[in-house]
Amino acid sequence: MVSVDACREVYEEVLDYHFKAGSFATLSAEEDSPKFEILTPKVSIQGNDWHISLKTPKSKSNKKNLGVFIYCSSPDVTASFDFSFQTFVDPNTILMTEELHSDAVNFTGCSGWGWPNVCQITKLEPVDDIQLKLTIKLRIYSEFNFSSKNVQKSSMNLGKSIRENLESDFVVVLQDETLVPAHRLVLSAFSPVFKSMLSHEISESLDGQVKIDDFPPQVVRQFIDALYNEKLPDKCDFKQMFAISDKYKVDALAKDSLAHLAEQLNTDNACFIFGSMKRCGYFQGTELEKRVARFVFQNLNDLESTDDFQAISKDPALLMSILQQRGKKRKREPEKPTLELSD
Repeated sequence: MVSVDACREVYEEVLDYHFKAGSFATLSAEEDSPKFEILTPKVSIQGNDWHISLKTPKSKSNKKNLGVFIYCSSPDVTASFDFSFQTFVDPNTILMTEELHSDAVNFTGCSGWGWPNVCQITKLEPVDDIQLKLTIKLRIYSEFNFSSKNVQKSSMNLGKSIRENLESDFVVVLQDETLVPAHRLVLSAFSPVFKSMLSHEISESLDGQVKIDDFPPQVVRQFIDALYNEKLPDKCDFKQMFAISDKYKVDALAKDSLAHLAEQLNTDNACFIFGSMKRCGYFQGTELEKRVARFVFQNLNDLESTDDFQAISKDPALLMSILQQRGKKRKREPEKPTLELSD
């Protein structure tokens, strides 16, 4: 049984602001140095409000400096940033450019996090003539308890409501020629492959049906049901479920299928799981990935001849990840001399 206490997901957003400083700036005389502040509109990301402030810091020694400060409405967010800050007199004249980087920091919604000495405030005079461009690449790290059996449930299952209350407008044809009614809206919402298929005038879209005959009928039925129910069934062929979810790019189902497989880690599936994690970018750097890699290393003698190991062995990066799990070997203690008694 393989389990993991916590996994780390990363959400990335690029924020671009380009405006005339005078249109947002608040200026006031204060201790022979102007107070300067620009507050950008709030942006909602991952359920929290974010905004950026360019201002002179509170410290008296920094009153002539301009700083960039980032605020979040949640007190428990961890994030890192790359950002560039440019000032223009006109689009063809750059007065200065700064590129800064911050490692992950813990936010407090009231105080924010920032860089107090980006540039001299005097470089932004006269304010009305200066254009500002601020680009921030924001990476948000969310920690959550992981359990493949603890599937997040929504209070309102929209897919189920659509299935029960709206007449189907599409059909999935199975291997055995049986038909599964479906809705274009649901298929397109969860699968970019279906979305592309149904948004162009190709045979499937025009005929109102698609044939999926490269997977057993039961697997296809469970896959379609999972789209409507927003979760996997409790019992299914998770390897096949991963394959069909991966084919139609339903990442949530594919990722959860791999997690279920990893809970039943053995020599028959370990190389397949590890190769799939790397190829799809799932669970990168998590304890779950390390444990699967460690299992492969510890069972190399049994796995070297399998087709799945031969497949991942062609990728030097995968082999290196496996070999990194070997750790330090304990030194063998010297054998104690034996005392032979002679007659």
